[in-house]
Amino acid sequence: MTAKKKIITKLRTARAAEISLPRVGSDDNIFADYPRSEAGNLISIFKNNMKKLSGEFFMVNSFTEAAETIETLLQSAEGTKFCADFSPLCRKIFTAYPRLAGRFENASQQRLNSVDFAGFAVGLTSADFLVARTGSVLLRSLAAGGRRLSVLPPMHIVIATTAQLLPSLDEALHSVQFQNADWRYATIITGPSRTSDIEKILVLGAHGPKRLAVILVEGETIK
Repeated sequence: MTAKKKIITKLRTARAAEISLPRVGSDDNIFADYPRSEAGNLISIFKNNMKKLSGEFFMVNSFTEAAETIETLLQSAEGTKFCADFSPLCRKIFTAYPRLAGRFENASQQRLNSVDFAGFAVGLTSADFLVARTGSVLLRSLAAGGRRLSVLPPMHIVIATTAQLLPSLDEALHSVQFQNADWRYATIITGPSRTSDIEKILVLGAHGPKRLAVILVEGETIK
């Protein structure tokens, strides 16, 4: 019997080792020493965590005000080509402010490659959830124009409503909205892309957008 056959025979006859996985603690226990995320202060917790991560946070009261904030952000972008996912939330904003829609290309209606996406100065997407505890954005790539729209443009603008703001990732993953949606691929974004590998100097935009702006719309709904 050759050495190869001996190895294959051992693999076929070997019993799978019994692995005892550690118990996964509840989210509340893991963050027992973290300030409680009461509904009334979720916005301030998310805002503070976003700022710690060098993110930009804007609180607005209407879709029109959200559109005006987006227009202001576009003025500071490093280019003039913009792309959006044209999700229901984006469409609400474009309907409230029609002239803004003409400035964005529709990611879902064109056959764009990675070079095309890298040529956009801004990627505009909606969020599925905002996580207050970590200042994170959770989005489905299928519903956000594909993963490249949130990764390749140097500025990523995210829009969401207060109904999408939850205390923790655990609550987002156990929510009805998560269970009923198609989550074949999801992205958790916590601040702009960053690295400090070289001489411990923080550099933004190392592996993705160097600017992340979240616009939270209060008092409006997607439907």
